[in-house]
Amino acid sequence: MRRPSIVVLIVCGPWVLLRPEACKAETLVVEAWNTPTETSQALEVGRVYLLEVSGTYVLDSTNGRQADADWSEYWKHLGDMTWYENPADTDPTVTDPDRFDLTIDGAVVDWMGTTNGVDFAPHTYSPSHIYRCRIVGAGVPIEFQIADPNAGDNSGSLLVSIVPEPATLTLLALGGLYAVRRQR
Repeated sequence: MRRPSIVVLIVCGPWVLLRPEACKAETLVVEAWNTPTETSQALEVGRVYLLEVSGTYVLDSTNGRQADADWSEYWKHLGDMTWYENPADTDPTVTDPDRFDLTIDGAVVDWMGTTNGVDFAPHTYSPSHIYRCRIVGAGVPIEFQIADPNAGDNSGSLLVSIVPEPATLTLLALGGLYAVRRQR
């Protein structure tokens, strides 16, 4: 006698058959010279999205200082560049602790870094320069921008990936798409 089995098909939502593009990720290149970059479509209201940003850019072409989404380099000692989350800790002329960070809609983001490529935590320097955060869609596109008011000497870019999180079983049970198969 076979036991009944249930197979649940987890998809991005009930609209996947009507709008397959709803499950696709979007990748943006955010240029370092302080130009806003907006998603091509609105993020769905109430939908959770995983944002992953990677790479570094040059924030000061004079001495080659770099920054990523959350941390920036600064001279600790002559010839010794060190990464700091808060540039104001090392440079008395910097009054904004989030200067050089990647912002979303002009707001500071608590980017989560990783030391091992698996576990992500806030206020963590990522040697791979990969950071993540999750946001909830509000029905409008979102805009990314590097917070550097003196961006004229910047170069390079950051790569941002926006991926909708899969629908949870709870959402599926409340009206999402699911499939059940019974065996006798």
